[in-house]
Amino acid sequence: MINLTKKCLIQALDHGASGTLLVDIRRGAQTIVYANSAFTDLTGWDPGELTGRSLKDFIVSGDLPGIDASQVQQQWRCRGSGPRTLELRLAPLYQRPGLPDFLLLSHAGAASGSSEDRRRGEPVRTDPQTGLANRRNFDEALSRDWGIARREARPMALMVFQIDAFASYREVFGRHSEEACLTKVAHAIHGALHRAGDLAARLDADRFAVLAGSSSLPQVEAFAADIAERVRQLAIHHPRSPVARFVTVSAGAASLVPGQAQGAEDLLEEAIAALEAGLKVTPGASRAGA
Repeated sequence: MINLTKKCLIQALDHGASGTLLVDIRRGAQTIVYANSAFTDLTGWDPGELTGRSLKDFIVSGDLPGIDASQVQQQWRCRGSGPRTLELRLAPLYQRPGLPDFLLLSHAGAASGSSEDRRRGEPVRTDPQTGLANRRNFDEALSRDWGIARREARPMALMVFQIDAFASYREVFGRHSEEACLTKVAHAIHGALHRAGDLAARLDADRFAVLAGSSSLPQVEAFAADIAERVRQLAIHHPRSPVARFVTVSAGAASLVPGQAQGAEDLLEEAIAALEAGLKVTPGASRAGA
């Protein structure tokens, strides 16, 4: 039997067409620890707003899930609209024999239309050029992981990379070489990730991001420097680069313990600020993380 990693299983849930919640029921609590984007479509709440909160915070009326029930009907408090009635199927999840530790709640509403129509309506979550997570996927993962880090009072780390002088590279070599370069850089970044919770994504044309778990700032800066070196070792010739003979990336890193007054966007803004501060260094000078 194939052993799937936690990362693969989370991706499988993220891609699910049915709204899904994972609720921690240990010690009598009913704390939401995971929500996919399909559940956001049902209720308007982002995954990061749901995770770490009690299920009771969102239920207007109806039964709370129990280990003996197979289905519940609840009225949910939805963001930006009135309450919505949801029928949720329940499945207990066990980490060891005995009482379940978690409940898997999935929306029981019947899907309409053909399977082709449903696939057409599902949001794209992968960047077609590089195969990395796209910006929508990244934003959802950032929000979800931020909520978990806040609940556990642990740091959350993020790196942002930008290909140096990429416009000049495109002018010299053209579109096809540009696409090949992007793919190689993306693979180098993704190939450096070894932990299940790490996620590499393409933010925009020449920028990438990596969610790096609970690393401290020195750790994530060292990680960013390692990734930048992997890109340099690709030895992709770049005759117009003011930095080196080859394609290189500049990096910005940030690590924060989420505070109650902060949002996930604060972590991204801090990493981008660190990146842009490095880009202002005179070409050829040493830059942190690149």
